[in-house]
Amino acid sequence: MKSFANSCLINAALSALLGIFTLLSSRKKEARYWSLYSITVAMWSSGLGLMVSATSFSEAFFWLRWLHYLGAIMIPIFFFHFVTSYIKKPKPRLIAMGYVLAVCQQFLSIGGHLATVEPLSPFNFYTIPKPAYAIFVAYFFSYVFYAHILLFKEMRSASGLAKKHLKYIFFGTAIAFCGGSTAFFPVFHWPVFPYGVYGVFAYILTVTYAILNDQLMDIRLVLRDTTLHALTAALLGGSAILLSFPLVPSYPTAGIILSTTVMGLLMAFAYDPIRKALQPAIDRIMFANRFGYLEELSQLPNDLLEFTNLREMLKFLVTRLTEAAKLERVRIFMYDPGHQSYIETQVHAKTEQQSENKSSIEELPETSALVRLLRSDGKLWTREEIKRKGDASLISDLVALQGAACFPVNKENDLLGVVVLGPKRSGEPFNQQDMRILDALRVRLENFLAQAMTITQEALNMVKDSHDMKNDVNALKGRVTWRAMRIAGWKIDFEKHVLAIDSWITAEEAKGARGLEHEQAKQTLSSLKSQALEWFREAESSRTIEDQAIQRLAHRLKNWAEYGRVVSEGFRGTRAMEAIEVGDAVRICVERWKPHAEKKNLQLFAETVPDLVVWGERSLLEQVIENLIDNAIKATKQGQVNVICRADRDGILLEVKDTGCGIPAEDLPTIFEKPFYQGKGRETLEQSTGVGLYLVSQYVRSLGGQVRAESQVGKGSSFFVHLPRYDQERKGAAA
Repeated sequence: MKSFANSCLINAALSALLGIFTLLSSRKKEARYWSLYSITVAMWSSGLGLMVSATSFSEAFFWLRWLHYLGAIMIPIFFFHFVTSYIKKPKPRLIAMGYVLAVCQQFLSIGGHLATVEPLSPFNFYTIPKPAYAIFVAYFFSYVFYAHILLFKEMRSASGLAKKHLKYIFFGTAIAFCGGSTAFFPVFHWPVFPYGVYGVFAYILTVTYAILNDQLMDIRLVLRDTTLHALTAALLGGSAILLSFPLVPSYPTAGIILSTTVMGLLMAFAYDPIRKALQPAIDRIMFANRFGYLEELSQLPNDLLEFTNLREMLKFLVTRLTEAAKLERVRIFMYDPGHQSYIETQVHAKTEQQSENKSSIEELPETSALVRLLRSDGKLWTREEIKRKGDASLISDLVALQGAACFPVNKENDLLGVVVLGPKRSGEPFNQQDMRILDALRVRLENFLAQAMTITQEALNMVKDSHDMKNDVNALKGRVTWRAMRIAGWKIDFEKHVLAIDSWITAEEAKGARGLEHEQAKQTLSSLKSQALEWFREAESSRTIEDQAIQRLAHRLKNWAEYGRVVSEGFRGTRAMEAIEVGDAVRICVERWKPHAEKKNLQLFAETVPDLVVWGERSLLEQVIENLIDNAIKATKQGQVNVICRADRDGILLEVKDTGCGIPAEDLPTIFEKPFYQGKGRETLEQSTGVGLYLVSQYVRSLGGQVRAESQVGKGSSFFVHLPRYDQERKGAAA
């Protein structure tokens, strides 16, 4: 029993340290949730150890209520919140329900209605459940099990370093929860000793291993931050003690109150400014200024996720890496199958030094010595290491590239690209610290660059397929038009023949022809005329429906093609910029989409104000308006869609408002993001490409504006686009 209690306390101490370590290592939301989870595990484990070794009922019951179950109840919801935040799949309703359940159970536990304690061999005391305990068991296993299902699904779809991190978290926490769950055995009087509690230590080891070996967190940043926080706290604490020191001999209570008050005020108002003031000095004196660009490089892989296409991402990478690491240049060569070589990506203008240096090469043949080296040993190589190999061709390749170091970008066994790092601006060689940081960055970048290249190729295929389908749509449109012309010709011929027959019957009647056959002929002709006219009316109605369907299909193909172009080329290119009157663009788009609204018996209105001008590319603005109108029509079964354009402070506000099904509040933060939006509550929407709102957000951003949405389920949605107004001064400057 003593070893069990000691094991619980050791697990608690290590778990608490892991929680503090995580909190210091990252400022992300998921880091905070993991820290809370680790601390609650520490509370549960320490409470269990203290409870089983307690010497009296009151002591054991105290630890049960105020430590053991205080932590145990919060473990599932903190873990679930961490998982949904880490995999970027929020579940706000489940999270809110979990916190409500946790608070209710805390009240039950503190009031002694959840469980009590009794002596239970081989422990001094152990948990004895009460009827409400069943709620805790169901809540605990439901949230933990579902969180692991989400982790497992994400782990299967991930790749590279992200997959490795998910594996560590999944298996580490799975072992911990399985082991910790054996603590339930004595609760229900199952004759099995909870040996699994010893296994809780496994999750601490697993996550710690991931931290130290796979950059799950950066321990060097933690050491820097720990030093910084400790020194700041020491300065503030010392100041508070010095201020209250004269009072302590005569008035100790007043001195303690004064020091506590001063310390609280300093922590609230002076802590952050002092910490920021101390940080440069600590970096310079204790860490040789290495943490400035360590933080930059550590954040790079996360920043790269914000980019849609490979070119923009590479441009950002070159700029940030050059500035953060204080390098003269960074060059990236990506494989071009057409040339059978690695071509430099022209993501920035050449420097004067590069232009003057005629020996600087812009292409690496597949057979070059440097490419062969990086294929055989995919690590970061410095010029000094290459010189030690004694291969003159390797040295000449790196010199021609104006590089001081280089590393490969691999995907499995394929060399996708080569990153060449120029010398440091200080003239110093790369040291071991630089090598470790850059090598860690290399591992991270491989995954992102490989994914970006794959997405770019898929986007190019998407553009090609969209153009092919556009040709098919044009052929279909031509076929529909040809058929309509044939039907119109048939109608004319039919009416001509019917008129001739009708004239003959009239002539026969004038001659006095009467009889049964004559009346049957008239009835047959009348029936044939009515049926034929009905068929012609249906054909004309079908033509309208087909034309609208073809127009909608063409619009969707345009979205797909535009999305593919955006991913492969970027939003900002060589587009023609002009001054655009927003009201005119709104009226044109509304007239274009009125037939679609009328088809669903919807009213589509435009409310505009003259002389509201933006500077941008006309097709982009029109596509923003059309995508929002299309989305509103699809979401609305009855009612109306209003497109309103008005002045708003120093800009222009464009609003598209519908009376449709609405969007749930939990989906609103993600409707403009990729992957494509498939929000709940909108299952009745007509089939769509799913890229419209994403393109709207990106186009609006490229026009210098912002987009947001407001919605109520069952009442409708409003999309607001705020664009900067183009004034006459700018117009004159542009002219």
